[in-house]
Amino acid sequence: MKLKDIKIGSRLWTAFGTLIVIMVAIFSLAFYTITTLSSNMHNIEVNRMPDLIDFSKMDCERMTIRSQTLEVFMYVNESNATQSDFANVLEKRNKSWKVVDKHWANILNRPRQSEKGRELIAQLKGEYDDWRTIYVDLDGLIKALSQTTDNEEKNQLMAKYDETYHRMVPISDKMGKTFVAALENNLSNTNDMIAKNEKQSVSARVVIIISMLTALLFTIIVSLLITNSITKPLAKGVQFAESLSNGDLTVELDVNQKDEIGVLAYSLKEMTNKLKEVIENIISGADNIADASMQMSATSQQMSQGASEQASSTEEVSSSMEEMTSNILQNADNALQTEKISTVALDGVNKVGKASEQSLTSIKEIAQKITIINDIAFQTNILALNAAVEAARAGEQGKGFAVVAAEVRKLAERSKIAADEIGILSKTSVDVTEGAGKLMTDLAPEIQKTAKLVQEIAAASQEQNNGAEQINSAIQQLNSVTQQNAASAEELASSSEELAGQAEQLKEIVSFFKTGNVSQSGKTDKKSYHHAAIQTKTASAQKAKSQMNQGSPKGARLNMFHETESDNRFEKI
Repeated sequence: MKLKDIKIGSRLWTAFGTLIVIMVAIFSLAFYTITTLSSNMHNIEVNRMPDLIDFSKMDCERMTIRSQTLEVFMYVNESNATQSDFANVLEKRNKSWKVVDKHWANILNRPRQSEKGRELIAQLKGEYDDWRTIYVDLDGLIKALSQTTDNEEKNQLMAKYDETYHRMVPISDKMGKTFVAALENNLSNTNDMIAKNEKQSVSARVVIIISMLTALLFTIIVSLLITNSITKPLAKGVQFAESLSNGDLTVELDVNQKDEIGVLAYSLKEMTNKLKEVIENIISGADNIADASMQMSATSQQMSQGASEQASSTEEVSSSMEEMTSNILQNADNALQTEKISTVALDGVNKVGKASEQSLTSIKEIAQKITIINDIAFQTNILALNAAVEAARAGEQGKGFAVVAAEVRKLAERSKIAADEIGILSKTSVDVTEGAGKLMTDLAPEIQKTAKLVQEIAAASQEQNNGAEQINSAIQQLNSVTQQNAASAEELASSSEELAGQAEQLKEIVSFFKTGNVSQSGKTDKKSYHHAAIQTKTASAQKAKSQMNQGSPKGARLNMFHETESDNRFEKI
């Protein structure tokens, strides 16, 4: 596994852990060395040096006691020696024995650390016992000399003292040699221990220095490796972040490792890819919004123009409906006059015939007008359907318009029904009037029946008048709705242009980011296409308006079956 694939925490823990182990090893070695040196020095201080002192003091006291022993011979040879001189020797001897006992006790109580030391102490103990035993005899003789005044007894005691002294000398010398051997052994052990301490101290210093240098070298190498494994990818990450801050989303982050920095780099790359995708979608969406807003603006302008033209046509239809209503009322009056004439005098048959012809002409005109009304109702129904579709497209703002469109549609259906009924009645009236005209001169008795038929015609004319008034009211409502549609279309066109401007502004803002995949080509063609579409639709609307404005001197001539591009589009929807 490569170093860059190891987690940063694991790397640091491993490095610091290894360094801690090395430092603990160095500390343990130093502590062990110091402890060993301290223990050896304590051993020298507590055991070796006091042992040397005790051996030296005891050997000195041995020689002091021997000198005291020889001092007795000096007093014996002097003529003026007294008993007190022997007593003084004995007193000094007792003091020396106290010193000997003290140092001997120290020697015996002190532990021996070598086999040779234990052997020398065992040998010295036997020699010491022999030495003390013979000195008991010597001390007894000195005590006896201090108590006697008889020269003969004194000579006997001195002879015995001399004999005992000569037995003591080899014992004392032997013990002295053992003391020297013990001193030399102790001194040798002490020197060995000091030399060992010195050697161990030097070795420890060398090992500690080498360990410290190794730890230092390890720390430097590991620090460089870990630092490079962290700082290099971080530097790449900083450079990557600076490029992102400048809006460059095409930059690549070349960090291939599995540690925390690698995970962070992968997350940054994924974030950049997502951001690039979002920016591209925003740019594409802004283009689509701009295009759609342009289309909607063109359509809204066309709707506004069409609504204005429709309002003008509706006013013309309303004028025609008023004229038709006047004609219907006139027909009713003529029917009443015909009834009076037919009931007043038979000689008015000719006049009635003429009136019948006039009535026939009027009824035919009514039939034609009724056909127009029927066509108006059909076109009104289509317009109501188209208005409902546009209201559905408008969404929440078109709900009120949808209700009005539904009412207009109902009125159109009712107008159609009334127009059909009036058409049937008109056709019947035509047939009756034609028959009456033919039979008027020959069928005078049928005049009464004709008067009755005229009454029916008058009633039908009244119904036609009522239907025409309803149609006129519906047309007025349709005119109001059409004007509202025109205003709404203008507002929609304004909103579309504003939306297009905001889309362009959004594109300018997003253009700060460089994705490398956004293409700006084709926008001029799209704008030209939409401009051409607007011109084509406007020309079609103007052509329809010119066709609808062609009429007769008596009133508006409506071409309700003319199909514009908008009508075709509404029917396809």
